[in-house]
Amino acid sequence: MRVVFINYGLFNSNSGGHVSHFANSLSALGVETVVIGSNDPRTVNDFGPPSFTTIQANIYDDEISPQILDLTSGSDVLLHAWTPRKGVQRFVQSISNRTGCPYIVHLEDHEIMLFESAFRKNLSDIYKLQDDELQNLTPPSLTNPRTISTFLKGSVGVTAIVDRLSELCPSGVPIHLLEPGVDTKVFNCDLSPQQIISRRKNLYIDSGSIVIVYNGNMHSANYKDIFSLYTAVLILRRRGHDVRLIRTGEDYFNDIDVSYQALNGDWVVNLGKLDRSEMIDVLKLADLYVQPGEPGNFNAFRLPSKIPEFLALGKPVILPASNIGLRLADLREAVLLSEGNGEEIANRVEWLLSSPLKAAEIGKAERAFALQNLSWDKNAEKLIHFYKSVIH
Repeated sequence: MRVVFINYGLFNSNSGGHVSHFANSLSALGVETVVIGSNDPRTVNDFGPPSFTTIQANIYDDEISPQILDLTSGSDVLLHAWTPRKGVQRFVQSISNRTGCPYIVHLEDHEIMLFESAFRKNLSDIYKLQDDELQNLTPPSLTNPRTISTFLKGSVGVTAIVDRLSELCPSGVPIHLLEPGVDTKVFNCDLSPQQIISRRKNLYIDSGSIVIVYNGNMHSANYKDIFSLYTAVLILRRRGHDVRLIRTGEDYFNDIDVSYQALNGDWVVNLGKLDRSEMIDVLKLADLYVQPGEPGNFNAFRLPSKIPEFLALGKPVILPASNIGLRLADLREAVLLSEGNGEEIANRVEWLLSSPLKAAEIGKAERAFALQNLSWDKNAEKLIHFYKSVIH
């Protein structure tokens, strides 16, 4: 069997990391694996040496290279579209039409919600547009809401990062839950207390400060969640807690409440975009992690890449009672949010600060959960069974 992953973006993006890890695990299980991405294939090394073939391609190019056509021809070849973004649809359908190669589609977000939030339109307004208007409006980074159903229906199966994404699928299409894994050797807080103090000092953070680390970009779909985290930090500081927020990532959404600037004070250490090794080093400086957000709507249909990494690091994690949070026991394996606003986050942080022994127990339980449930290799074995079930 040969599996060809078509990633919508960069080899070294979060989605690219998921593809890379699954491709390595599949290769170790004897599956010939190819990954197509849009940037320099050498960047895949951010996730370790690849044991698969990498090809750089412009998925918006009208021409598909002879190499790709050759790799996707044959009776035992399967395309795995990662995800149903505009360019991936065109690229995958073009290959499938020319070679007869079947395809599977991976879902990692509620694509229609992303479109609505990006353009601040509801679905009824979107569907008032003509087909060509909507296609032209849809940027490369999003999915055309009108074409996604047809694309999924033409697949031989769908993989979904959370169960709720099955709601996007037409009836009759086989669906497989494909949760990510985490490298528990890399995401392991192996620093001594003195090393943590020393590295925090380099960021002008006092040894007695409580440090929260949040790594991630801000965009139109999550800016309210990040706003809530900043609000929580300010509330905690006003209650007398010396809390500092280390933030990595970039802001791709500027049209937010002007009070955001007031929340972004000198207690926030903005490090911007870091390479992966630097980001991992920064994560190890935290006392706790917060994945902000309300349980419903957007967060019910996704599993942020950072959450498995937070869990593996063995520090207490605060996250919505949604997606993977539904599998974690509140106050035993995580600290769950029912509303996700700034005050609730602040209250949950304050509870952890008042219960250091319990906080340590929660951190240990989270790492145990990651070790037991978030294995790339185990999830890849299940993926192979799914592949075989839909193409034979």
